[in-house]
Amino acid sequence: EALFCGSECHDAATHPGWHGLLCLGVLSDQQREAWDQYLLFTRRHYEHFLGVALTIAQRFAEYRETGDADILAPLTFVSRQWTEALEWMPWTEIDVPEGAEAWKAKRELWIAEAVGLLSTVLRPSCAVEEAWLTTQGFQHVLGAWDLNC
Repeated sequence: EALFCGSECHDAATHPGWHGLLCLGVLSDQQREAWDQYLLFTRRHYEHFLGVALTIAQRFAEYRETGDADILAPLTFVSRQWTEALEWMPWTEIDVPEGAEAWKAKRELWIAEAVGLLSTVLRPSCAVEEAWLTTQGFQHVLGAWDLNC
């Protein structure tokens, strides 16, 4: 029997949603440790990583509740939508600011670490979920956060 901090926490954890997957009352010791590390990591490096975790957890919860794979399909839609919208940009002609390559490399390392920690917490249950917890899948969700926040 899981312990909850109160009735609101219990109700949220027993309904489909991100809380049901990330509540400390339902996580194993290994998952709880990874979640604590993830939260510290987001505070230290980039707060949008927290939004990405909540978004992915919400999608996983909805998928696990309904079994409807279309719930996870927006990842493909978002990717295609932005790729098509930005195809006309002359990327090779854009000046890259000094230090941008170093920043990109650092960001890629952060994303890889974030994906590893989040995979331990959410434990993807199928190939469809695993696609969301790759560096590419994570970057798609992060890109949506970056563009909207």
